[in-house]
Amino acid sequence: MSYFYAQIQSGIVVGVSESSSPIDAENMVALASWQPELIGSSYSSETGEFTQPEPAPPKRFITKRAFWNRFPALKESVMRAVRMSTPAGAAMLAGVLDRLNSRVDASPYVNLDDAQTIEGIEWLASVQCPASVTLDGVSYDMRLTAQERDAVLLAEIQESETYP
Repeated sequence: MSYFYAQIQSGIVVGVSESSSPIDAENMVALASWQPELIGSSYSSETGEFTQPEPAPPKRFITKRAFWNRFPALKESVMRAVRMSTPAGAAMLAGVLDRLNSRVDASPYVNLDDAQTIEGIEWLASVQCPASVTLDGVSYDMRLTAQERDAVLLAEIQESETYP
């Protein structure tokens, strides 16, 4: 006859084992059958129940290229021009863009759930961001609309955008 046990440490199942004789140990819970899927589950000694952990939400990591491609093409081009030339009245914008770009460059991917990424994009959609910027005598809309902000931060990640 076989006996099956879950090994419990700090309320978590860390192993499942089989024995040819009964085991009476404080950190072992008898099972009716072999159940390796319990590993990682929580165990309540009060109710005698196992609870499967909630699956972790998928990571929202995308490539740097995919991140910049989520911006409207004209605004992304103007952002690059502002960072390179810092036109009159756009010093704050250039600073924010440079900060956002340096954070993107410093990582192999962009985490769309990262607080600093969200903060930078939210700023580009806020009233603090200049509504327009003038380059070579031409005025361009700069501030992201709510729809553009959402397209950058919240749009479903396509397979081609996924960072491995």
